[in-house]
Amino acid sequence: MAAAYREAGVALVVGHGIGVPSKVFEVARVFTEVVPVFVSPDVGIYDISVSQLEDILKGKSVRWSDLGSASNDRIQVYLHGGHLQRPKFEALLRSKDIELGVESSRLTYGADYADLRDRAIEGGNALVLGLRSVAPADLRMVTLNGKDLTDTSARESYPWVFPVYLAKRRDMQGEIAERRYMEAMEARQWRDLVFVGE
Repeated sequence: MAAAYREAGVALVVGHGIGVPSKVFEVARVFTEVVPVFVSPDVGIYDISVSQLEDILKGKSVRWSDLGSASNDRIQVYLHGGHLQRPKFEALLRSKDIELGVESSRLTYGADYADLRDRAIEGGNALVLGLRSVAPADLRMVTLNGKDLTDTSARESYPWVFPVYLAKRRDMQGEIAERRYMEAMEARQWRDLVFVGE
């Protein structure tokens, strides 16, 4: 695969959950992708275990009552459907050996962060993964295995994190591509810090 990337002129590869070892590319940086979980406030859920979340995504748990809620409504799963975000999230799931098994009638993709949020709020009974840059009005972030992402001391032990490998080609084009990528990442992280949790 690395040879194909080189032939195509690719200077930088981002691998979610897997690295890109080769003679052509080297791992330049490793990041941590954190996946916050949001729900509709009226479902009465404040904490979800990792196994419960995995069961929802695999299609094994379909009702809020499966998680201990008084509500017997069906869980509606909302994911980011952007052309980069959707395959990225599916790759992250595969790195955890999770095959997405939610039936299509209970699965909705948002085109972008605002659309994802709006669809989840409008549809209700929502479990939302993929919100990053938009303040989730009318949605509540739940803890995962009792770990709260808003508590900075708990972030290091948050259970649903994935490695993200940045591999650059071993030449000047790889150096340039890495520098541009990091500049773009720094700008995006600043926006995320401004909008998440407002």
